[in-house]
Amino acid sequence: MSNATQRDLPKVHVVGIGASAGGLAAFKEFFSGMPAESDPNMAFVLVQHLAPDHKSMLVDLIQRSTRMQVFEIQDGMSIKPNCVYVIPPAQNLALIDGSLKLSALKDTLSHLSPIDFFFRSLAQDQHERAIGIVLSGSGKDGELGVRAIKGEGGTVLAQKPDSAEFSSMPESAIATGLVDFILPPKEMLTSLIAYVDHATSKQTIADNLVSQKDQNTITKILMLIREQTRHDFSQYKPSTIYRRIERRMAVSQIADIYSYFKILQQTPSEVEELFRDMLIGVTNFFRDSLAFLTLENMAVPKLFEGNEVIGTSRLAYKSIRVLVVDDESDIRSIILEMLNHLGLADIHEAKNGAEALDLIKREKFDLVFTDMKMPVMGGLEFINAVDSLGLQPKPHFYIVSGGDTESLEKEDQRKFLKSVDGFILKPFEEEDFALVLKTVLKNKKAAEN
Repeated sequence: MSNATQRDLPKVHVVGIGASAGGLAAFKEFFSGMPAESDPNMAFVLVQHLAPDHKSMLVDLIQRSTRMQVFEIQDGMSIKPNCVYVIPPAQNLALIDGSLKLSALKDTLSHLSPIDFFFRSLAQDQHERAIGIVLSGSGKDGELGVRAIKGEGGTVLAQKPDSAEFSSMPESAIATGLVDFILPPKEMLTSLIAYVDHATSKQTIADNLVSQKDQNTITKILMLIREQTRHDFSQYKPSTIYRRIERRMAVSQIADIYSYFKILQQTPSEVEELFRDMLIGVTNFFRDSLAFLTLENMAVPKLFEGNEVIGTSRLAYKSIRVLVVDDESDIRSIILEMLNHLGLADIHEAKNGAEALDLIKREKFDLVFTDMKMPVMGGLEFINAVDSLGLQPKPHFYIVSGGDTESLEKEDQRKFLKSVDGFILKPFEEEDFALVLKTVLKNKKAAEN
């Protein structure tokens, strides 16, 4: 976004609200909590899971619950405060330069994570003015978007799970450890208005740092963080420290820095929250992506030539063709991100065994990472089906499992175990995949020789 365009944007907080199953009741409850005597002075964008051929009545239904104007989004529509915007069916939605942009769903998977899709664009466009809310729904859509919003200094709310008709979406958001408010929908607007009023007050910590006492308070806060977490932020850019402290003060509804310091002294959990806020978004430090990519590919491997796992050249991994099979899109995304970071370029994905089997019949793969329990065709049936094809050479199979492998050690599954090269247990790390890639690369080179 150009600086000129950014300056022209209205100084309004944009609230993205995502929901799936049970979302209509949650939306209505959310807007019923609007104070009668004042407007929120925010823009609200509703993203709900909809079937592509579904005719939505959401605009009419929401309009009955709020005095704000409610619109079905049209491509290029500009956001305005005290308005509600509703995503239409069969569309992806993004916020770009303060305008809502629609794009048609291009494949069968793209409708599975519309909330993540919008939240990411919201974070990139509005930064600290971005607010994300995850309401009732099944699945994990919104979890990655929550991380994006927090990474840009925004704010996140989630529905209290016991108040949700379907709790898995808010629970997934809460499990990130990044949610600022966990509330029933009816209580959210009141808290949001108080937060935004505090966050948009004219004076900031930087404006008020005129006394040595205030300077000392900031130093004491950093000392508290260091004592509890063993992380020293004293060399951080002062403006970054001030913004993070201001954000936590706004969330906690505390007006002055010294009062906030006293709260930190008495509340270790708030020290932890501030510590997390200090850490999020640090990857934005790497602004010159081309320079760092060159450094990563040419210089870093030489530093680790003595390490058998990390030292393997990332360029060598580019020859490995990989298929990732998992019914959860967020798990696939995490695995793909790790593999990309390790240097792989030829990566494919499937959401179940049947889809993966169709790919393997048509294309050759060196390595397959697969989940066990999936709809349509699970991992066991999928691997048995590939065995029956008699492929030469056969792909290496690794099971990505959420638990131990004892349940697989059964008499009727010994043949299955012989077809599996290994297991990666969740929560997995990048080094787990690096070890696998090193083994596969070694075997591939041996076969070629």
